[in-house]
Amino acid sequence: ERKLQLRVGWQYTYSLFTHVYIDPSTATTLGFGTDTPNAVGAYTGALVLDLRDKPIEPTRGIYAEMRGAVGTAWAGGSFDYREVTPEVRGFWTALGTTAAARARVGRITGDVPGIERFFARGT
Repeated sequence: ERKLQLRVGWQYTYSLFTHVYIDPSTATTLGFGTDTPNAVGAYTGALVLDLRDKPIEPTRGIYAEMRGAVGTAWAGGSFDYREVTPEVRGFWTALGTTAAARARVGRITGDVPGIERFFARGT
């Protein structure tokens, strides 16, 4: 079984927003509209360390992942951004009950597409 994995890939999403009920100038800055491309293309990668006893129903161990994405026109997108998202999960069993904990944080910089945000940026 593989404890350490390197994953690489490419993702592409095209979103068509036909009924956006917000101020047109705000819609344009957020990347919405009929004259604004809504293509998100990115190269992705992840480094995974999996020390769980079972991948589907773990009872003990640690799972850690460092995920990243680079959005660029070279990947077919209309947005130029960088994303880093580390995550860690822990599992332990005591008295026949398994407890689990998970922590994830992230950072996105650049021209972030609306569908890739961690939050909606409401006012």
